Amino acid sequence: MSDPQGTTVRRTEERPGQQPTDETTYTPSGGQVTQQDTRGRIEDVTDADRQYEERIEDEYAKREGGA
Repeated sequence: MSDPQGTTVRRTEERPGQQPTDETTYTPSGGQVTQQDTRGRIEDVTDADRQYEERIEDEYAKREGGA
């Protein structure tokens, strides 16, 4: 949506198995971008990455032991 005061852009993203996220960005007529509203979930995946690596290492160890 545009008007003399600026432009508002709304973006919705939906990925399989996740909640949809909405993001609204407003650009005033002067040109500086600001985010008005961001919804969704931001997760720290550090632990998930570590657990994944451990499972992969275990799987490789099983395969090497059975070869």
